[in-house]
Amino acid sequence: MIKKIIQILFIPMGGALGYWSLTLIEKLFKLMNISITTGFRIFCEIAFVSLMAVVFYFIGGPVSNWLSDILSKITKKAKEMPVKDLFLALLGLIVGLICAFLICQVFVNISGELLVTCINALIYICCGFLGIRVFLMRRDDINIFEKRKKNEKEEKSAETSLGGTILDSSILIDGRAVDIFKTGFLFEPVLIPKFILDELTRLADSEEVKKRTRGRIGLDTVKKLQELKTVKIVDKDYAHENIDAKIINLAVEQNACIMTNDYSLNMVASVQGVKILNINELANALKPTVVAGDELTIEISKLGKDPTQGVGYLDDGTMVVVENGSEYVDTVVKVVVTSMLQTNAGKIIFGKVK
Repeated sequence: MIKKIIQILFIPMGGALGYWSLTLIEKLFKLMNISITTGFRIFCEIAFVSLMAVVFYFIGGPVSNWLSDILSKITKKAKEMPVKDLFLALLGLIVGLICAFLICQVFVNISGELLVTCINALIYICCGFLGIRVFLMRRDDINIFEKRKKNEKEEKSAETSLGGTILDSSILIDGRAVDIFKTGFLFEPVLIPKFILDELTRLADSEEVKKRTRGRIGLDTVKKLQELKTVKIVDKDYAHENIDAKIINLAVEQNACIMTNDYSLNMVASVQGVKILNINELANALKPTVVAGDELTIEISKLGKDPTQGVGYLDDGTMVVVENGSEYVDTVVKVVVTSMLQTNAGKIIFGKVK
């Protein structure tokens, strides 16, 4: 279809060229003082225009094939080109044509339409081609700007990402933070506020044996984390505030999350939008799931609240309440699971002796 349209467009082009050629011949005859009658002139116009239109129609056949092939190659090339290169090529073409228009203004006053037309066509072709080439050659510089923009986005994203994990006294006293860190589940760096160390030191120096033991366990956990070279002591305090408020303020400033086993701190921090990591919740989530009908082998270690019930524990510490299990205390039995209850303290499994 495109070939036929191009071939038909050659008909008016040929007619125009025939009329233009006849005008040149007329001027030539005038210079030679040769007169032409009006009838002969009209006949020549019709003949020349018709002849050139027919000639150009037949010339348009192979030319349309050639132009169609070129357009197909350009289309294929444009389809294969990256969008960025295509955009740069179009932009370079536009800039080149604008420059060509400005340059061509210099030749406006030159006499000779044919000469000016040829010069203008040459300038437009050269400037358009040059604009495309220059813009495509400089695409690497645009990549630099894109990389710089990408780096800025990454830096901005890093600023808004989690800035580490703050450990409170309850998690340090728990002692499992070291093993959890070794698994890679904590956001680095591990941050321990100076006021938490002071709290652990006060506990370790307490006269009460229980508090002293808890404080020393917490300080021992800090020492183990320091040996892993992951701990950063944050020497910052907030006067006239309790420990929980200090930890939350520090987490907001550092854009960090908090690891704690303290239920009240968990709730208050969550309300304020601070991310909380709770070891007990993690441990409960990792306990194996059982369903009604599963069989468990446990040792019933004590009586339950109901005198007929027996209580045993799985290896992970999950409590199993066995109906009519009181007579099997200190005995290993097989239990069929009947139901399961999820509580704040963890899961409780109910069953009966098989």
